[in-house]
Amino acid sequence: MAATDTLIALMVFNRMASHFEILDAPDGARKLHDRPTPLTGGISLLVGVWIGALSTTNTLGIDLNVLALLGIVVTIHAFDDHSGLSARQRLAVDAMIALTFTIVTGAAIGQLGMAFGVPLLLGSLAIPVTVIAYLALSNAFNMLDGVDGVAISQFLISAFAIGVWNVAYAPNHRIDGLIIAVVAAALPIFVANLGLLGAQLKCFLGDSGARFLGFFLTYTLIVESGRAFSPIDGAYLVAVPLLDMCAVVIERLKAGAGPMRPDRRHLHHLLADSVGSHKLAAGVMALISMAFIALFWALQALEVGDPQSAALFLGLAALYMRYRRKFVAVLVGLAERRNANRITGPAE
Repeated sequence: MAATDTLIALMVFNRMASHFEILDAPDGARKLHDRPTPLTGGISLLVGVWIGALSTTNTLGIDLNVLALLGIVVTIHAFDDHSGLSARQRLAVDAMIALTFTIVTGAAIGQLGMAFGVPLLLGSLAIPVTVIAYLALSNAFNMLDGVDGVAISQFLISAFAIGVWNVAYAPNHRIDGLIIAVVAAALPIFVANLGLLGAQLKCFLGDSGARFLGFFLTYTLIVESGRAFSPIDGAYLVAVPLLDMCAVVIERLKAGAGPMRPDRRHLHHLLADSVGSHKLAAGVMALISMAFIALFWALQALEVGDPQSAALFLGLAALYMRYRRKFVAVLVGLAERRNANRITGPAE
């Protein structure tokens, strides 16, 4: 239901995109797509989720407050897509939305985990830490939305992992119906974002869509971390967006640029520019994300403690930030060698 509704909404909004000036035009520098593309992914996703979720509320127990809050996220950032907000305005708006999410839903990060049998309670810091988590992940997904398929594929992988975890290890907690509705609605947007539904349905997520995914996934992780795994372990489920954001911000600061100033330092840009394929860039990043999720699974199966899990994640984060450009160079070398073998044949 949600998938069909989203597809219909996309058809309608793409026809209206030019009239309402919600198009992303190429600029020859950072935006290298071929033609102006509708920024309709977010609003289409919201409509699909609303209709799909409301039609199943009685059976799946969906929190209508969350639906309303997601509507606020998309509405405000659809205005941002149209008219543009400054980085400070965007940060202030998102902080208010995050605080509203925390107060209205009552879902907050109350503790970071366990250390040697002692809970690491946050106390009065619970709400500020929760707001920071919303800001971090919503911005991380917005930053990922620079190459077709990357942001939404990362969301789908994380959401699927949470759903499978619930089924396998927390059978007493049914999967939230809203997760099902959002994943179902996101699938046609993913296909359209990749351009596989033709030029007429091609769309970008825009700020509205990327922040929808970021806010919803943050809320889901907070709820699940209160009953299925710790917030520290939850970082493995969204490792690629978080690590890429941190690496890019650090590089910008070292270069003397603003931390939120757009550029092409992201891993998806490095991959796409080097190998010449957006789909390959999205695929490589999907594999990295799945590797982190597999590691999360292994840590849970081995009952590794939160301090050790946190130390391992920080170590991997340091390796990622130090070697991510070398990793891209290795991939490019492998691709060039493969192309050479195709042309000349394998060396004897």
